[in-house]
Amino acid sequence: AIVVFSGDGYSTYLNTGYQKRALDSKKYLEKGYADKIILSSGRDQTIREVNLLKLFLLNNGIENEQIYIFEEYPASTYENVIMVGNYLKTKKINNIIFITAPYHTRRASLIWNSNFPNIKIKIPSLVDSPKKNIQWQTDLDTIKVIIYEYLAIIHNKLNDRF
Repeated sequence: AIVVFSGDGYSTYLNTGYQKRALDSKKYLEKGYADKIILSSGRDQTIREVNLLKLFLLNNGIENEQIYIFEEYPASTYENVIMVGNYLKTKKINNIIFITAPYHTRRASLIWNSNFPNIKIKIPSLVDSPKKNIQWQTDLDTIKVIIYEYLAIIHNKLNDRF
């Protein structure tokens, strides 16, 4: 399965990253790496990003039966991983392609691996993956997201989530 986490994505809380997650999940489904897409959002929104993701996928030829949406809004990445991981266990899905915002990937994968070691997680290259080499002119918003992610990793470690 392809598991897509949609969330804040940017320090401004205006998230257009879900559009990139839609392109990523469509690409890997069409390449035949999975036969199902599982969408989850960690934030209650006026227009739910997971619904926008689903509409994009349906409009681009993905079948409705291939898409599963969680109706709950977990309060954190940890709760999102636990919720989706438990669903995967009940469906006996133990291999996933995990798609989330690039800077969120490290923290989320630490939580996945610690709490669901029997689920094999593949993290693919994303349309907005950061460049591998050092970037000396990173903008302030990106720096804020990176700092937030490192602080969130520390927070999760202190709370024994991995």
